[in-house]
Amino acid sequence: MASFPRGGLLRSFVLAGAVLSLGACAVTSPIDVTSAGPGVASIDAIQLQSAASEEVQRAAFEAALHRALANSSIRLDKDAPYLGDFAIALRDARTGLAEPQDTTGESGQVDWASDPRKRHLFDGCKAKRIRATLVILSRESGAIVYRGEGEADACGFTEKDYDRLAARLVEDALGRGQQQPAG
Repeated sequence: MASFPRGGLLRSFVLAGAVLSLGACAVTSPIDVTSAGPGVASIDAIQLQSAASEEVQRAAFEAALHRALANSSIRLDKDAPYLGDFAIALRDARTGLAEPQDTTGESGQVDWASDPRKRHLFDGCKAKRIRATLVILSRESGAIVYRGEGEADACGFTEKDYDRLAARLVEDALGRGQQQPAG
């Protein structure tokens, strides 16, 4: 009868348990934001375009955006000096976004606006990617003062995830405005 060292067998069971438990790990990623425009340094009110929607993601993100604006002391007002609009999309994280003309380079490499996520060995689910766009315009000039896109990956999205994404976009819009030199 073969004899196994006790420590080695115990270590093997612990290692096997750890590997199996990693298979149940959730997919999460930090929120990645890209933006353009001068932003808004000081804003106390905004008119947010709102349309009744049966889309769960749009309604959830709109509610999160309302909370993020309120948390930043920005009130909703139909006569506000700024107009805001947003879009939200949910897709398989393995699907990327690129403009067709971005694939015509000599190198044959795609210039991704949103890289496809590669599946990882210990993913516990089929990862989804949520992508939101926030656009803020000056009512007076009609100019876009902020356009930001934020995205994150997860197995599923909760109200907390929508809140984090909305808050990050509002924070970025306000931060871009504060970075502008005083004129």
